[in-house]
Amino acid sequence: MLVVGNLLVTVPRWSERENPLFKDLSASAKKYWVDVYDAPSQIYKPSPEALQVKLVRELNDWDEPGDKREVVVVATSRQAAEALGRNISVLEALEKRSGKLKFAAVGIATAYDFADVLGRFGIAKVSRKEIITPEVPGRLENLATDLVGKVPSGTLAVVLTVAEDRGDFAQKLISGGLRVVRMPVYSAISQEMGRLPDVKAPWFVLVASSGFVPPLAKELASQGVAFADITWMGPSASEPLVKKSYPNINWISLTGASADDFIANDVLEKITNASD
Repeated sequence: MLVVGNLLVTVPRWSERENPLFKDLSASAKKYWVDVYDAPSQIYKPSPEALQVKLVRELNDWDEPGDKREVVVVATSRQAAEALGRNISVLEALEKRSGKLKFAAVGIATAYDFADVLGRFGIAKVSRKEIITPEVPGRLENLATDLVGKVPSGTLAVVLTVAEDRGDFAQKLISGGLRVVRMPVYSAISQEMGRLPDVKAPWFVLVASSGFVPPLAKELASQGVAFADITWMGPSASEPLVKKSYPNINWISLTGASADDFIANDVLEKITNASD
Protein backbone atom coordinates (compact mmCIF):
# COMPACT_ATOMS: atom_id res chain seq x y z
CA MET A 1 0.00 0.00 0.00
CA LEU A 2 1.18 3.49 -0.85
CA VAL A 3 1.93 5.42 2.36
CA VAL A 4 2.17 9.22 2.25
CA GLY A 5 2.76 9.72 5.95
CA ASN A 6 3.29 7.98 9.30
CA LEU A 7 1.27 9.36 12.20
CA LEU A 8 2.57 8.94 15.74
CA VAL A 9 -0.32 9.46 18.18
CA THR A 10 1.23 10.59 21.47
CA VAL A 11 -2.00 11.83 23.07
CA PRO A 12 -2.31 10.53 26.68
CA ARG A 13 -5.06 8.07 27.51
CA TRP A 14 -6.71 6.42 30.51
CA SER A 15 -5.19 3.13 31.62
CA GLU A 16 -8.32 1.02 31.32
CA ARG A 17 -9.31 1.90 27.77
CA GLU A 18 -8.01 2.43 24.27
CA ASN A 19 -7.60 5.99 23.11
CA PRO A 20 -10.84 6.68 21.16
CA LEU A 21 -9.00 9.09 18.85
CA PHE A 22 -6.42 6.43 17.97
CA LYS A 23 -9.23 3.98 17.32
CA ASP A 24 -10.96 6.42 14.93
CA LEU A 25 -7.69 7.27 13.20
CA SER A 26 -6.84 3.60 12.68
CA ALA A 27 -10.28 2.89 11.23
CA SER A 28 -9.95 5.57 8.52
CA ALA A 29 -6.19 5.72 7.93
CA LYS A 30 -6.01 3.50 4.83
CA LYS A 31 -8.38 5.78 2.93
CA TYR A 32 -5.82 8.57 3.36
CA TRP A 33 -2.71 6.41 2.74
CA VAL A 34 -1.49 6.94 6.31
CA ASP A 35 -0.01 4.46 8.78
CA VAL A 36 -0.93 5.15 12.40
CA TYR A 37 1.10 4.22 15.49
CA ASP A 38 -0.03 4.44 19.12
CA ALA A 39 2.56 5.92 21.48
CA PRO A 40 0.81 7.68 24.39
CA SER A 41 3.19 10.04 26.16
CA GLN A 42 1.31 9.51 29.42
CA ILE A 43 -1.14 7.04 30.94
CA TYR A 44 -3.79 8.42 33.30
CA LYS A 45 -4.79 6.40 36.36
CA PRO A 46 -7.45 7.25 38.98
CA SER A 47 -6.16 7.58 42.53
CA PRO A 48 -6.20 4.29 44.47
CA GLU A 49 -8.87 3.79 47.11
CA ALA A 50 -6.38 4.09 50.00
CA LEU A 51 -5.37 7.56 48.81
CA GLN A 52 -9.00 8.58 48.34
CA VAL A 53 -9.75 7.69 51.96
CA LYS A 54 -6.76 9.76 53.07
CA LEU A 55 -7.94 12.72 51.00
CA VAL A 56 -11.44 12.55 52.47
CA ARG A 57 -9.98 12.43 55.97
CA GLU A 58 -8.02 15.60 55.23
CA LEU A 59 -11.15 17.27 53.85
CA ASN A 60 -13.03 16.39 57.05
CA ASP A 61 -10.24 17.97 59.09
CA TRP A 62 -10.65 21.25 57.20
CA ASP A 63 -14.42 21.18 56.86
CA GLU A 64 -15.98 19.76 60.01
CA PRO A 65 -19.65 18.73 60.26
CA GLY A 66 -21.81 21.76 60.98
CA ASP A 67 -19.45 24.23 59.27
CA LYS A 68 -21.82 26.26 57.08
CA ARG A 69 -19.19 28.17 55.14
CA GLU A 70 -19.26 27.52 51.40
CA VAL A 71 -16.73 25.26 49.71
CA VAL A 72 -15.56 25.81 46.14
CA VAL A 73 -14.51 22.70 44.21
CA VAL A 74 -12.03 23.37 41.40
CA ALA A 75 -11.37 21.19 38.34
CA THR A 76 -7.87 22.07 37.14
CA SER A 77 -8.18 20.05 33.91
CA ARG A 78 -10.62 17.98 31.89
CA GLN A 79 -8.85 14.89 33.22
CA ALA A 80 -9.43 16.05 36.81
CA ALA A 81 -13.13 16.47 36.08
CA GLU A 82 -13.35 12.99 34.57
CA ALA A 83 -11.25 11.46 37.35
CA LEU A 84 -13.68 12.76 39.96
CA GLY A 85 -16.22 10.27 38.60
CA ARG A 86 -13.73 7.47 39.27
CA ASN A 87 -13.07 8.45 42.90
CA ILE A 88 -16.05 7.06 44.80
CA SER A 89 -14.93 8.09 48.29
CA VAL A 90 -14.33 11.67 47.16
CA LEU A 91 -17.72 11.74 45.41
CA GLU A 92 -19.47 10.59 48.58
CA ALA A 93 -17.67 13.26 50.63
CA LEU A 94 -18.75 15.98 48.21
CA GLU A 95 -22.32 14.70 48.08
CA LYS A 96 -22.59 15.18 51.86
CA ARG A 97 -21.68 18.84 51.32
CA SER A 98 -23.75 19.39 48.17
CA GLY A 99 -25.84 22.19 49.69
CA LYS A 100 -22.88 24.51 50.18
CA LEU A 101 -20.73 23.77 47.16
CA LYS A 102 -19.68 26.15 44.43
CA PHE A 103 -17.65 25.11 41.41
CA ALA A 104 -14.82 26.42 39.24
CA ALA A 105 -12.95 25.09 36.22
CA VAL A 106 -9.85 26.08 34.28
CA GLY A 107 -11.68 26.40 30.96
CA ILE A 108 -15.00 26.15 29.17
CA ALA A 109 -14.51 22.56 27.95
CA THR A 110 -13.47 21.53 31.46
CA ALA A 111 -16.58 23.25 32.86
CA TYR A 112 -18.85 21.26 30.55
CA ASP A 113 -17.15 18.00 31.56
CA PHE A 114 -17.31 19.00 35.23
CA ALA A 115 -21.02 19.82 35.05
CA ASP A 116 -21.68 16.46 33.40
CA VAL A 117 -19.86 14.52 36.15
CA LEU A 118 -21.51 16.51 38.93
CA GLY A 119 -24.95 15.83 37.47
CA ARG A 120 -24.41 12.13 36.70
CA PHE A 121 -23.22 11.38 40.22
CA GLY A 122 -25.83 13.45 42.01
CA ILE A 123 -23.52 16.09 43.45
CA ALA A 124 -25.21 19.09 41.84
CA LYS A 125 -27.23 20.06 38.80
CA VAL A 126 -25.36 23.05 37.43
CA SER A 127 -24.96 24.58 34.00
CA ARG A 128 -21.63 25.50 32.50
CA LYS A 129 -22.36 29.18 33.15
CA GLU A 130 -22.80 28.51 36.87
CA ILE A 131 -19.23 27.23 37.06
CA ILE A 132 -16.59 29.92 37.55
CA THR A 133 -14.11 30.03 34.64
CA PRO A 134 -11.30 32.52 33.97
CA GLU A 135 -11.72 35.27 31.39
CA VAL A 136 -8.77 33.72 29.53
CA PRO A 137 -9.75 30.02 29.50
CA GLY A 138 -7.09 27.41 30.11
CA ARG A 139 -4.79 29.41 32.36
CA LEU A 140 -4.73 28.41 36.03
CA GLU A 141 -3.05 31.62 37.12
CA ASN A 142 -6.02 33.59 35.76
CA LEU A 143 -8.46 31.26 37.48
CA ALA A 144 -6.61 31.77 40.76
CA THR A 145 -6.92 35.55 40.39
CA ASP A 146 -10.64 35.29 39.61
CA LEU A 147 -11.34 33.00 42.56
CA VAL A 148 -9.50 35.21 45.00
CA GLY A 149 -11.58 38.16 43.76
CA LYS A 150 -14.95 36.37 43.69
CA VAL A 151 -15.12 34.21 46.82
CA PRO A 152 -14.86 35.40 50.44
CA SER A 153 -11.51 35.25 52.19
CA GLY A 154 -11.23 32.07 54.22
CA THR A 155 -13.31 30.02 51.79
CA LEU A 156 -12.18 26.42 51.51
CA ALA A 157 -11.07 25.47 47.99
CA VAL A 158 -10.99 21.76 47.14
CA VAL A 159 -8.54 21.53 44.25
CA LEU A 160 -9.01 18.47 42.04
CA THR A 161 -5.65 17.95 40.40
CA VAL A 162 -3.05 15.48 39.15
CA ALA A 163 -0.71 13.77 41.60
CA GLU A 164 2.33 15.25 39.83
CA ASP A 165 1.08 18.82 40.29
CA ARG A 166 3.75 21.08 41.81
CA GLY A 167 1.17 23.04 43.82
CA ASP A 168 1.67 26.48 42.25
CA PHE A 169 -2.07 27.03 41.75
CA ALA A 170 -2.89 26.02 45.32
CA GLN A 171 -0.19 28.34 46.62
CA LYS A 172 -1.67 31.29 44.72
CA LEU A 173 -5.04 30.61 46.33
CA ILE A 174 -3.48 30.42 49.78
CA SER A 175 -1.60 33.67 49.16
CA GLY A 176 -4.95 35.24 48.23
CA GLY A 177 -6.52 34.31 51.56
CA LEU A 178 -8.27 31.03 50.70
CA ARG A 179 -7.91 27.77 52.58
CA VAL A 180 -6.93 24.89 50.31
CA VAL A 181 -7.19 21.12 50.27
CA ARG A 182 -5.34 19.60 47.31
CA MET A 183 -6.98 16.42 46.02
CA PRO A 184 -4.84 14.50 43.51
CA VAL A 185 -7.65 12.46 41.96
CA TYR A 186 -5.49 10.94 39.23
CA SER A 187 -1.89 10.43 38.20
CA ALA A 188 -0.20 10.96 34.83
CA ILE A 189 2.49 8.33 34.33
CA SER A 190 5.08 9.09 31.65
CA GLN A 191 5.62 6.36 29.07
CA GLU A 192 8.75 5.38 27.18
CA MET A 193 8.37 5.36 23.42
CA GLY A 194 8.83 1.99 21.77
CA ARG A 195 11.22 1.45 18.91
CA LEU A 196 9.86 3.07 15.76
CA PRO A 197 9.75 1.12 12.49
CA ASP A 198 12.15 1.93 9.69
CA VAL A 199 9.93 3.75 7.20
CA LYS A 200 10.39 5.93 4.12
CA ALA A 201 7.34 8.19 4.39
CA PRO A 202 7.64 11.28 6.64
CA TRP A 203 6.64 11.34 10.30
CA PHE A 204 3.73 13.35 11.65
CA VAL A 205 3.51 13.59 15.46
CA LEU A 206 0.17 14.33 17.09
CA VAL A 207 0.52 16.02 20.50
CA ALA A 208 -2.00 17.10 23.13
CA SER A 209 -0.21 20.39 23.83
CA SER A 210 3.03 22.27 23.20
CA GLY A 211 4.53 21.01 26.45
CA PHE A 212 4.96 17.54 25.00
CA VAL A 213 7.12 18.69 22.09
CA PRO A 214 10.55 19.00 23.84
CA PRO A 215 10.68 15.51 25.40
CA LEU A 216 9.23 13.87 22.30
CA ALA A 217 11.69 15.68 20.03
CA LYS A 218 14.55 14.42 22.19
CA GLU A 219 13.24 10.84 22.08
CA LEU A 220 12.70 10.93 18.33
CA ALA A 221 16.19 12.33 17.78
CA SER A 222 17.61 9.41 19.77
CA GLN A 223 15.89 7.12 17.27
CA GLY A 224 17.37 8.93 14.30
CA VAL A 225 14.37 11.08 13.38
CA ALA A 226 15.61 14.64 12.86
CA PHE A 227 13.50 17.53 14.15
CA ALA A 228 13.46 19.14 10.70
CA ASP A 229 11.93 15.98 9.23
CA ILE A 230 8.95 15.94 11.63
CA THR A 231 5.62 17.67 11.13
CA TRP A 232 3.93 18.31 14.47
CA MET A 233 0.15 18.47 14.87
CA GLY A 234 -1.78 19.86 17.83
CA PRO A 235 -4.31 22.41 19.12
CA SER A 236 -4.26 25.81 17.43
CA ALA A 237 -3.83 27.44 20.85
CA SER A 238 -0.46 25.70 21.18
CA GLU A 239 0.98 27.15 17.97
CA PRO A 240 2.18 30.53 19.36
CA LEU A 241 3.74 28.83 22.38
CA VAL A 242 5.57 26.15 20.44
CA LYS A 243 6.79 28.58 17.77
CA LYS A 244 8.21 30.83 20.46
CA SER A 245 10.59 28.01 21.43
CA TYR A 246 10.93 26.49 17.96
CA PRO A 247 10.55 29.25 15.32
CA ASN A 248 11.27 26.86 12.43
CA ILE A 249 9.00 24.03 13.55
CA ASN A 250 6.78 22.34 10.99
CA TRP A 251 3.40 22.72 12.69
CA ILE A 252 -0.18 21.98 11.64
CA SER A 253 -2.92 23.42 13.83
CA LEU A 254 -6.02 21.34 14.47
CA THR A 255 -9.54 22.45 15.28
CA GLY A 256 -10.46 22.03 18.95
CA ALA A 257 -9.43 23.29 22.35
CA SER A 258 -7.80 19.98 23.24
CA ALA A 259 -7.05 16.51 21.89
CA ASP A 260 -10.51 15.40 23.03
CA ASP A 261 -11.94 17.63 20.29
CA PHE A 262 -9.75 16.43 17.42
CA ILE A 263 -11.60 14.83 14.50
CA ALA A 264 -9.85 11.82 12.96
CA ASN A 265 -10.73 12.57 9.33
CA ASP A 266 -9.58 16.19 9.75
CA VAL A 267 -6.20 15.01 11.06
CA LEU A 268 -5.75 12.47 8.25
CA GLU A 269 -6.84 14.87 5.52
CA LYS A 270 -4.30 17.43 6.70
CA ILE A 271 -1.56 14.81 6.50
CA THR A 272 -2.55 13.85 2.95
CA ASN A 273 -2.66 17.49 1.87
CA ALA A 274 0.71 18.22 3.46
CA SER A 275 2.24 15.29 1.59
CA ASP A 276 1.11 16.45 -1.88
